[in-house]
Amino acid sequence: GLDKNANAIGKYFCDKFYQISDGKSKDYIETLVNVVKKEKISLIIPASDEEALKVSKNKNIFDKLKVRIACTDYKTLKILNDKEKTYKFLEENGYNLANWTVTKTETDLILKVKDFYKKFGAVVIKPASGRGGRDVFFVNKKNRKQKTEESKNTTFNGINDFIKRFNNFTFPKKCIVMEKLKGPVCDIDMLSWNGTAVSVICRRRIHENFPNQGHKIIEDKKLINLGKKIINDFKLS
Repeated sequence: GLDKNANAIGKYFCDKFYQISDGKSKDYIETLVNVVKKEKISLIIPASDEEALKVSKNKNIFDKLKVRIACTDYKTLKILNDKEKTYKFLEENGYNLANWTVTKTETDLILKVKDFYKKFGAVVIKPASGRGGRDVFFVNKKNRKQKTEESKNTTFNGINDFIKRFNNFTFPKKCIVMEKLKGPVCDIDMLSWNGTAVSVICRRRIHENFPNQGHKIIEDKKLINLGKKIINDFKLS
């Protein structure tokens, strides 16, 4: 096991543990190679986007060491790590997406949030690149009752509140603006090889905003088929 956090919980599930710099650092690959050689590693499983990108980009180094990388190819990962590229790919391949647009300036962001708020009543603003739900903002309907998990730092109460407090925040240079969808929230876990599904499991979140509060495994043929289509279209491994 390797992690930049010396006290990572995963270290207690490993035979050996090494503290390592994060996937973005210049010496990441060199350090990883040293561990691979020392421990005679034959399979690497990257656990973050940054690690997967760095390792897949340097796949030739690990091929020479006869080490397999458990992630898809670098070209595909570059698409999946960019929401704009991902959404465009999905639309081109016939997927039904929420209404979305991309912004590149502050003025453009304000205008498009106003437009989406008028059309859909609630808006999500997220970075065009990056992982998970980090740096995501919500513009809810005015006077909507705030849930306890919704912080004033990420949620605006109507479009006027958004405009009034806009300058208090630092938004990414390039943003995705989307209509806000409603729950329930489902996640699809996919195991695949060369574009073929090995296993597709669907789970519905107990609490839609807190994935770590548990899930209910569900048998949903529509979601399972969606997972298989994603695997096939992206040729995932």
